[in-house]
Amino acid sequence: VLCYGTEAIPSSANLWRLKLQHLIDLGKDKEFNEEFEKASKLLAARSLPLWRMKILYFQAKFPEKVESVFEEAMKADIEISKEMKPAYIEWLVLTKGIQTARDKYSKLAQEPPLSLEMHQKMAEMEVIQTKISEKSARRPHELAILQYGKTNTQIWIDYILFEMKHGNPMNVTDIHRRAIKTLDTQYTDAFITAYSLIKANPDALLPTT
Repeated sequence: VLCYGTEAIPSSANLWRLKLQHLIDLGKDKEFNEEFEKASKLLAARSLPLWRMKILYFQAKFPEKVESVFEEAMKADIEISKEMKPAYIEWLVLTKGIQTARDKYSKLAQEPPLSLEMHQKMAEMEVIQTKISEKSARRPHELAILQYGKTNTQIWIDYILFEMKHGNPMNVTDIHRRAIKTLDTQYTDAFITAYSLIKANPDALLPTT
């Protein structure tokens, strides 16, 4: 029935998901890979749930092949690559260590599509390390600012919060100055308001780890 369903309505992401889950349940690995290939090409940007399914499936059954799936995702539709970058970084940190993740992050950060969420994930991973490297932890903040700093106030606030809790509070004034100089005019008021809230009650706004 599911075979006929995806043939009759090839654009249905839900039918493809059900079909792939059925193949997983039956242990038909070869058929799963074949059908996934068809589905990911047909659905393109809408195949994200299927990519996530494949990652989970391979983590459980073929852990040695998980990285190759992530690498495939990096070459897939632009929206798939963008959405899968943060998950790839987190997986690398948890399975291969922070340095391997840093190396891959440095490469992916320069390759389209750009992903703010990947910078945020890398920043998050840096501050959960037993020994935080301030230099390494600043890198995702700096790259986020380089790519999104003109129109995104939150990345400036996140950088300030990092320095207040994990880095050097003496750097906050400089980051504030850079934000005012870099942000497009229509965003500066929102930044100033958010910054004022931090200054008024810093403890309440500091991120927890």
